[in-house]
Amino acid sequence: MDTKYEYVDETSIPPYLICSICHSPFTDPRCTPCHDTFCRNCITRWILNEQPSCPLDRSALTINTLTQAPHVLRNVLDELRVKCKVCGQADLQRGKFDEHVQRMCPKTAVSCPASTIRCPWTGHRDQLNRHISHCHFEPVRPVITQLMNENQQLREQINQQNTQLTIRQNEVDHLKELIDQQITQIDAHQNEIRQNHTQLDQQTIKLDQQAIEIARQQRDNQRFKEQTVQLQANAVTYQREHGAKAKALKEAQVASTSFFCCIILALLLTIGISFTVVGARHGNVNTGALLVIGIIIVAGIPFLCLICINRLLKNEYPLNGAAAENIALNSGRSAQYTVNQWMKSPKHRASILNPKYNQVGIGASQKNQKIWWTMLMARGSDKCVLPKKS
Repeated sequence: MDTKYEYVDETSIPPYLICSICHSPFTDPRCTPCHDTFCRNCITRWILNEQPSCPLDRSALTINTLTQAPHVLRNVLDELRVKCKVCGQADLQRGKFDEHVQRMCPKTAVSCPASTIRCPWTGHRDQLNRHISHCHFEPVRPVITQLMNENQQLREQINQQNTQLTIRQNEVDHLKELIDQQITQIDAHQNEIRQNHTQLDQQTIKLDQQAIEIARQQRDNQRFKEQTVQLQANAVTYQREHGAKAKALKEAQVASTSFFCCIILALLLTIGISFTVVGARHGNVNTGALLVIGIIIVAGIPFLCLICINRLLKNEYPLNGAAAENIALNSGRSAQYTVNQWMKSPKHRASILNPKYNQVGIGASQKNQKIWWTMLMARGSDKCVLPKKS
C-alpha cells in the first residue's frame, strides 16, 4: 500500500495487527462473521475480484456482512510509530499522521493563501512565508475574499429566493388548478341552473295552460249549468202544459164514460125490469131465474158504474212527451268528448238515436270536485223550446 509514512520498527508489530492479505498493519480494519480481521480495501477487493468467501476459512462472505473492528483494536493501530517520508520526521503516531501532513510537515506541497483569487504559486510549506512577502495577490486578498464571500452569500440568497420562487410557483400552479376546478364546477352549476330554469319555464307554461284549461272548463261548466237550468225550466213548462192537457183529457174521458155508462145502465135497467115482470107474471122455475138475474143486474149496474168512474178518475195518464236520460262521470273532459263516448256505447247510441225523441239537451253539474254530465231526450210539442237533435 502506497502511503506517505513508514513504520519505525515494523518487525516489532504484533502479528494479530497484520493483515493476512497485504501483510501490513490493518488500515481501517473490518471483521468477518467468522471473527477474522482484514483491511477494508483488501477484503473488499478480495470479495469483488477473487471469490465471496473468507480468505482464511473459506466461509461464505459478502460486503454487507462485514463489520467495523472493535474500538480497542483501532486505538492500538493509531498508536503505532511511523516516520514521514516527505520531511523525514520520525516517532509520529499513525493516528495523527494526517494532521502532521496538513499542518506541520515543512516539505508538504501547499498553495498560496491567495489561490482562491487565482494566485498560481505552489511550493513547500517552509517556502510559503517568503512567497507571501512577495505575492501580488495577497494584499488584495482580504477585499476580494470579502467580495467573494458577499457574492457567495448573494448566490445563496438567490438560490433561496429561487427555491422560494419555485415553491410559490408550485403553489400558484396548484391554485390555478383549484381555480380551474372551481370554474368547471361553476360551469356545471350554471348549466344545472339553466336546466332548472328551462324546466321551471316549461312547468310555468304547463301551469298557465292548465289554468287556461281550468278557466275554459269553468266557463263551459257555467254555460252547461245555465243550459241545464234552462233545460229544467223548459221541462217544467213542458210538464205543466201537458199536465193541463192531460187533466182536460181526463175530464172529457170521465164525461164520455159517464154518458156511456148511463146509456148502458138504462138498457140494462130495461132488460132487468123486463126479466122481473116476466118472472113475476109466470111464476115457474125459468121465469124465477130470470127474475133473480134481472134483480142482480138492476142492483149491480150502478155499483159497477161507480167503480169504473172511480178508477177513471184515479188513473194517471202518461204525458204526451216521453224522456230518457244518460248520465256520465267525466272529469276534465269537454261536452263533445262526452257525447262522442256516448255515441260509442250501443245502449246510449240507441237512446240518442231513438226516433220517438225529437228534442235533446245536455248539461253538467259539479259535485265532490267531479263533473256529472246529463243528456235529456224528450218528445215535445211545437211550444217546447228544447234544442232539436242534429
